[in-house]
Amino acid sequence: MSCSTVCTIGELNDRITIQENTNSTPNDFGEVTNTWTDITDGTVCAKVEYKGTGSNEDYKESQEVASTVVVFTIRYKSEVTAKMRISYESAFWDIESIAVQDNKRWTELTAKKQDS
Repeated sequence: MSCSTVCTIGELNDRITIQENTNSTPNDFGEVTNTWTDITDGTVCAKVEYKGTGSNEDYKESQEVASTVVVFTIRYKSEVTAKMRISYESAFWDIESIAVQDNKRWTELTAKKQDS
C-alpha cells in the first residue's frame, strides 16, 4: 500500500540518503569520475516498498538480468529530481520516477537498484 492512500509518520521507519551527481573534473589521466554529494543533512525517513513479489527483468549485453525496483516514500521534498540517486542498505538506487502525493505531503520515488 502506498502512502497516497493512507500513511502515517510511523510508517517512515527506514533511513535513506538522497545524493546528486556534482560536476566533476578530469583526473591526472583525463578520466572524468562521478562525484556524488548528499543533498540532505544526514538521512531521510522513508517507507520502503519492494514492487511485486519478485524482480523485474532487464537486458544487459543481450542477456536477461534481474533488476530490483523499490518505491521509497518520503515527506515532500521539492528539490529531488530523477537525476539523483538513493543510498539504502549499502546499495545505490537510480531514481526512475517521482510522484507527488496527497497535496504535497508525500513524495514517492520509484528507483531501480544499480548493478554491483
